[in-house]
Amino acid sequence: MKNARINKIYFSLFISLLMAMSLITSSVEATKLNAPPLPSEKDFANAQEVNVPNSRYHRRPDYREAEAQAKEDAEKKADEAKANAEKARQTALKAYQDKLTNYKKQLEMAATFNRQAITFGKSGNYSDAIALHEKACKYDPSNKQFKINLSAARTVYGKTLISQNNLNLAISELRKALYVAPDNAMAESLLNQALTKANFDPNNPDTRIKLGDKLLGVGDNDEAYVEYQAGVKLGSSKAYVKVGDLYYRLSQLQVAQSWYLQAIAKDSKNSEAYRNIGMLYLASKDTTNAASYLRKAVIYNSNDTIASSTLIDIWRKQVAKDDNSADNHIGLAGALQLSNDFNGAKTEYSKAYQLDPNNVNLQAGIASLNKAMQHCQAQKYELAAKSLYGQGLYKEALTQMSQAVSFEPQNSHYQLLLGQCFEANGDYASAHRAYLASVLADPNNSSDAASRLKQMESNSQHKAMNKVTNSTNNQSNENQVSDIKQSPIVNSDSSNLNASGNYATIPKNLYEGNNEGNCPNGKNPIANGQQNELNNISNLKQALEQNMQNPDLHYKLALSLKEAGQLSEALSELRIASALNPNNTKYSQDLAITLKQYHQEQAKAGN
Repeated sequence: MKNARINKIYFSLFISLLMAMSLITSSVEATKLNAPPLPSEKDFANAQEVNVPNSRYHRRPDYREAEAQAKEDAEKKADEAKANAEKARQTALKAYQDKLTNYKKQLEMAATFNRQAITFGKSGNYSDAIALHEKACKYDPSNKQFKINLSAARTVYGKTLISQNNLNLAISELRKALYVAPDNAMAESLLNQALTKANFDPNNPDTRIKLGDKLLGVGDNDEAYVEYQAGVKLGSSKAYVKVGDLYYRLSQLQVAQSWYLQAIAKDSKNSEAYRNIGMLYLASKDTTNAASYLRKAVIYNSNDTIASSTLIDIWRKQVAKDDNSADNHIGLAGALQLSNDFNGAKTEYSKAYQLDPNNVNLQAGIASLNKAMQHCQAQKYELAAKSLYGQGLYKEALTQMSQAVSFEPQNSHYQLLLGQCFEANGDYASAHRAYLASVLADPNNSSDAASRLKQMESNSQHKAMNKVTNSTNNQSNENQVSDIKQSPIVNSDSSNLNASGNYATIPKNLYEGNNEGNCPNGKNPIANGQQNELNNISNLKQALEQNMQNPDLHYKLALSLKEAGQLSEALSELRIASALNPNNTKYSQDLAITLKQYHQEQAKAGN
């Protein structure tokens, strides 16, 4: 039994061995005899190395490796920034040290030049002394003593030149001395002395301004500045404008404007100052203030074609932007009226009426135009009267002058001329009344009329005339008033007004008076009264015409304009009030508040 089991095991092993040998034999038989041989060492002798490209798939770094790398990068950047900062600090420090060293050298050189200049000056070598003093000021421009020394050297040199009768060079040197040190009283005294010897009046501001203009024409701004400053000291408002023009040439616009405002404070009717300020505002695209100042420039000088044409151009552009705005047409009409283009003004007022017949400014504008045309007509009669009077035709001259007075009975100058015509015709009673009317119309500017009255009182003919005057005075006054009432221009046709006081339609005779051509003298003193005479604004403007240097009147007018919603005009008046009285904090505070309101309104309009 046991042997049978062993035999079975051996038999199984034998069978397994036979099967294995069978598999090996079949594998050998499957190998092809023509297969390529296996590679040998000879085949690897000429082999080339091939770089296997990196895979785009990388192993994702561990978060600890990422943190370590970020920390390393940050430390590296910090080290680089620190190194760069230190390098920049060293560079800046070196530059500062170099600059300081150079500055110290300049100061030393300036002091050396100054010492050498003094030595030359003591020896009478003024040319070299002045040249060295100029170098000292150049190397140390903040040293006031060096400037004083330069001014002193030029002063002494100028005095020497005066003694040598070399007046032109002496005047030049003394001007330069004053330019460096304006408080050099000796240089100023010697300059006046030299100008006198050269047949110039040093105390005539117009003379100094003309000298300044001549110097400016040849490009000598420094000496021109000295002459203009002399005009300023002599109280000329024109000189203030000239100084402002100089600063304008140097592109210092704010300084220039301050000088123009001082000119207006000195002379409230300085049209050139108003024009220049208007141009400054126009350059900054502030057309509102530009139009305000240009308008005043034309009012005080209707012959200023630059201001007039610029003002008209501003309003034409406004009309082009919004042709349906009645206010724009009224503004253009006012500008045309100031330039004595009455036909153009009438056309614009008519357009404004068609757009807004109830516009609050329309009636006042039309009334102003009527007055302007009346004044123009009165001037024509005045010129005719003067021409006839000069030819000895006193009766005819009286007729023409009476017509002029019928247009403007409150014109002091016209009453004076009327009195002269009456006196030439032997009507001393009427002459006396006319002279008296002239004085009453303008007490501050009627010295000629007052003088004629005084002469008539001492005249024997006047004594006889007084007897007649007392009996005929009342009747004559009534006749004069009657003559005025009968004037076709003074009378106004109110039948065309509706219940609200506005023109219901534009009648043919709305624009009264002869408006053909321009005014003889190009003057239009009443053109600025574009508000109703009963209106507070109009009253204040009339008061200002008599006292333009009163800051309180400007301030009150500004408040009235502000109440009427005319902020731009109010700003203009507040600026003038502040310029006339800069110490009044109330003016400056209201100016700041109004300016803020104006900017807010402009911003709203822009939105």
